Amino acid sequence: MDYSNFITHGFLVDDPKEPGEYYRKRFFPAPLRQNLETFVEFETDSPCGLFLWKYDDLAGHLGEEAMKNIRHRSMCAILYETREEVDRGYADLTSKGVKFLSPPQEWKWDDSDPEYECNSYAAYFVDRFGYLWELWAYI
Repeated sequence: MDYSNFITHGFLVDDPKEPGEYYRKRFFPAPLRQNLETFVEFETDSPCGLFLWKYDDLAGHLGEEAMKNIRHRSMCAILYETREEVDRGYADLTSKGVKFLSPPQEWKWDDSDPEYECNSYAAYFVDRFGYLWELWAYI
């Protein structure tokens, strides 16, 4: 697995609006990279980013059964350049015994803004400590 990829950390929240404003005013004064009803991403100059994701939205995609394995409302996301890189990361981790919630697949995200088009190719797993991880690429 390539460990030089862009890694972001996220909090799974009830509603990203209030914590999004709180963190933006105190820690990330730059404009938000994404500011949607279900997802807020902060613009940073760091190689490590921060996002807020609405818990119920993620549960709607992954399913309630998968969410039962998540013990912490935080997650890490590893961004790849291509689908093939996601597939390689998935294969590498699977060969090491990591159990994914599903194989890599296409995901259509937030529909609240018709101008916004963010689809991804991603796979998710929960580690043995109860943290959610995402391997993903834009499509």
